[in-house]
Amino acid sequence: MTITEQLRQAIIESGETHYRIGKETGVDTRVLDRFVSRQIEDMMGRNIDRLAEYFGLELAEKKPGTAPKEATKKPGTTGKRAKKKPRTTRNRAKKRAD
Repeated sequence: MTITEQLRQAIIESGETHYRIGKETGVDTRVLDRFVSRQIEDMMGRNIDRLAEYFGLELAEKKPGTAPKEATKKPGTTGKRAKKKPRTTRNRAKKRAD
């Protein structure tokens, strides 16, 4: 199974809306819609990275003479990114002071 197929499968099986995934990852919802419906076959690298991180997927190195491995979830991940604090003026000022 290719990386793009695994990402499509992860998006579909998550049961989350494209809006939610897009909001959490920064990937445009229109890109997600077209990607899942196969109107586009590939995405930019940064979008692939963001989605893979969000779903806890990573590439595994293929050893010579073995069958290709599927991407696996990182140990200890739930497949969802931790929520970030909303960026407010107060948070930014506090961060600068540190």
